[in-house]
Amino acid sequence: MRRRLRDEVYPEARTQPLLDVVLFETFAGKAAGDNPGALCKELASRDEDLELVFSVMDYSVEVPEGARPVIRFSREYFELLGRARYLLVNASLPYFFRKREGQLYFQTWHGSPLKRIAHDRPHLDFFNWHHRRQLLIARDGWDYLLSQSEFCSRSLSSAFRYDGPLMELGYPRNDQ
Repeated sequence: MRRRLRDEVYPEARTQPLLDVVLFETFAGKAAGDNPGALCKELASRDEDLELVFSVMDYSVEVPEGARPVIRFSREYFELLGRARYLLVNASLPYFFRKREGQLYFQTWHGSPLKRIAHDRPHLDFFNWHHRRQLLIARDGWDYLLSQSEFCSRSLSSAFRYDGPLMELGYPRNDQ
């Protein structure tokens, strides 16, 4: 079923007009907090004409007030992945996701890079070549990467081999 949704619903959704939706995802739908949760709360407090939707693994994951949940890998999730104008996440979206023209992909990542992450990790650990390749593919879709500080900007840029726009704005989950 999931394969059919990925192979049929998602590609079809990518041909449809974009929706004024912000699709949030925290830790692959296991939570609705961290930086995406804080940014969702901030957007909900403003009078923006955007629908706020949080990807969740199941309905036990409580989403911020003003947002509604969508089950990750449901039909609606695949549709929104292809049609949401804004994607705001703190980890990686599914491996098959490719940002389409008109979408804005904002990567907030999670935690402070006080250890080696991503490509800065030793090549012999469990973080294999396939995972490294997927990170590079995902990174190429990012429009912005959030950073808390100059130190984090250097660390995240190195870890993700990222030379795109950094938004050194603090850390929303702590700055509320």
